[in-house]
Amino acid sequence: MTEESTTTLRSTLHSAPNRKSWAGRPRIPLNPKAAARMASMPLSYRADYKRAATGRSIRAAINAMCRECFGWENVSENIRGCTDPACPLYNYRPYQKND
Repeated sequence: MTEESTTTLRSTLHSAPNRKSWAGRPRIPLNPKAAARMASMPLSYRADYKRAATGRSIRAAINAMCRECFGWENVSENIRGCTDPACPLYNYRPYQKND
């Protein structure tokens, strides 16, 4: 393969509309409802929420759900003291105490 054909192949792969993001997951655009929700949350949580809403991180999705559940206030303290073991994310929540 020549250098020219390698360069052409790379540019084709990088411009392909179905190009996969990291870990083989397809890219998901941020939908309008998620964008509106993100606009109402504190700035410090928006990047993590965007990663979650676009399917880039399962961990970010869990964190975002727990943070939103407590209304974005005193997040680590409230999540650590969560008393809802019926929640499907209870065992995966961030800021757990080390027992």
